[in-house]
Amino acid sequence: MSNLKELEKNIGYKFKNVTFLKIALTHKSYLDEYPDLQSNQRYEFFGDAILGFIVAEYLYENFPNDDEGSLSRKRSYLVRKETLSKIANFYNIGNKVILCQGERKSGGNRRDSIISDTLEALIAVVYIIDGPK
Repeated sequence: MSNLKELEKNIGYKFKNVTFLKIALTHKSYLDEYPDLQSNQRYEFFGDAILGFIVAEYLYENFPNDDEGSLSRKRSYLVRKETLSKIANFYNIGNKVILCQGERKSGGNRRDSIISDTLEALIAVVYIIDGPK
């Protein structure tokens, strides 16, 4: 639990539903050891869409003279795996990801794909809990 409190402190957000938070942090590899649990894949899917929408809205409003191609390139750069993993590393999210033993031993908590996916899952949880209803 202290791991979760540390995450909340790092990102400056208090999660209202710890169950959603734990799911957002659970990588699919963990289900190999605990198949009755739920992984973050559905949250990741939803978080990716939310992030894409928010970034698109921001770019649309703040770059009124850009055409579709320019806006798409900017959005693509901002929501790509490498950019998201830098953000996730800044907030030390990789150390909070729940992985199977083998994935953790092989450095999965430092893998760009895993930590960027986890960041997207966390975005989904924030939206689900506090987003527009």
